[in-house]
Amino acid sequence: MATAADIPSSVSAVSSAEETAVSCISQTITEANELHAAVEQLSAAEKSSKQYRYLEEMLTRLLLKLDGVEAAGSERIRTMRKDAIVSIQAILDQLELKVISA
Repeated sequence: MATAADIPSSVSAVSSAEETAVSCISQTITEANELHAAVEQLSAAEKSSKQYRYLEEMLTRLLLKLDGVEAAGSERIRTMRKDAIVSIQAILDQLELKVISA
């Protein structure tokens, strides 16, 4: 039976890096969902409005945060990151429609 001492440190480092990436992506998705609720509650707005600019900035920051997540060859991380980016882009599109429909 293998013990923790038998597992190469590179394996535990990869696992730890993957856990960190998953945690970061999950946290980003949670923040995006909160912002999505605010976008849905926003009535028609001008791009120069304080609320619009705030939501756009916060969503953009989440995209930048995801840019910093390293997949390190993990297809799982790559897929999670891509799905999160697509979701945030959809929220940004919805926010933009609030202006277009105004």
